[in-house]
Amino acid sequence: MTKITREVMLTASKLKLIQQFGVGLEGVDIEAARELEIYVANVPGANAISVAEHVIFLMLALARKFNEASKRLREGKIGEPARNEIFGKTLGIIGLGRSGTELAKKAKALGVRVLAIKKNPNLELVREPGLEFLGEPGDLDFVLKNSDFVSIHVPLTNETRNLIGEREPKLMKKTAYLINVARGSIVNRKALYRALKEGWIAGAALDVFWEEPPKPQ
Repeated sequence: MTKITREVMLTASKLKLIQQFGVGLEGVDIEAARELEIYVANVPGANAISVAEHVIFLMLALARKFNEASKRLREGKIGEPARNEIFGKTLGIIGLGRSGTELAKKAKALGVRVLAIKKNPNLELVREPGLEFLGEPGDLDFVLKNSDFVSIHVPLTNETRNLIGEREPKLMKKTAYLINVARGSIVNRKALYRALKEGWIAGAALDVFWEEPPKPQ
């Protein structure tokens, strides 16, 4: 993620617009842009379908233990196929924005029960059959306790940083999976490590880093 700092803005003396080709704006010094009268824009929803499809893929990969099966096959070991289906399971969506909404629609089409939590409810989506909407912040516990898969779709803010710490995975089923396709820092890495190592949850799928861009290895 390119960092557009105050120094960058001051160097670019003719800069009028900073266009982020994505949703998050944490890479831009918004306060500096406001002081320098530089417009900042993003493209919310541009990758919502792609993100939703990716989460469905991760759910299937987790349920079918794709990584383990692929590793065994490369080692010449052929075991029993994973028969864990996502049909009839419960998906908890934390954040019902554009990508969360697309995910809810796709999950419902696959016979998945959907629980969702968001501060400001999308009333049209709530009216759709098969979606149980929970609008109070305290309902996060209900989502965690009752979901087989929990997928994170909230922006990174001071409020959501470390939203998932040690307490939250302990509320989840031991057979449940956590999916993070939002921002790495929403999940506390040490807490997640303990949750996986000590078996608080069955597994996790991440396509984000705690530090973006990641440091070269």
